Amino acid sequence: MKMNCRTSRVTIPHDLNMVSEINSDALFILLIDQSSNAYILERELARFAERFPRIIVFINQVHGQPANTTGLFLMEMKMKFPNMPMLALVNASPEGVKMLLSLEGLDVKWLGIRTDDFAKYKIPTNVDTPLTEVDIKLARHLLEEERVQKNPVLRDDLNHMVATESTVESDAVLALGAPFLYQVYLPLKLQYMDWQ
Repeated sequence: MKMNCRTSRVTIPHDLNMVSEINSDALFILLIDQSSNAYILERELARFAERFPRIIVFINQVHGQPANTTGLFLMEMKMKFPNMPMLALVNASPEGVKMLLSLEGLDVKWLGIRTDDFAKYKIPTNVDTPLTEVDIKLARHLLEEERVQKNPVLRDDLNHMVATESTVESDAVLALGAPFLYQVYLPLKLQYMDWQ
């Protein structure tokens, strides 16, 4: 089976051994947390596809980790296209950071949503969601990890979450109107290579 990632939607097969060839002319791979408002994001992201050819992979989490087939597919993509950046659009939440850490071996960069995006992109600050006790406990646990301590962006974002006891989800960007995502936020993030 040949997998053509130039088409608008490709399903990752359960058995990657069935895939004999992968083709793409994408500039980057965009990973999106499936728990976010994925369907709205998918519709809006399709609108900037011609300007920014990309592969979008929606990450289904199983206990805070990407599903096995998704992880294997991403490893295959990294081997096939070693110079193609993998960028993650995940919530500024302990779960979002946990997902980024689970993808660490793939050199995934955090595109957003990050707490420093609010000032840069004039995102409203009143769209935060209170953290649960479980979220706060996870954030504190992640802050103890050496990988987080060595990464000032992850460390600062987690400290901000704990201090404010709140998280910001991708809906924050959509709160400015759906076109903001594909006309302003993502194009500027990509143009200035604003990822960590």
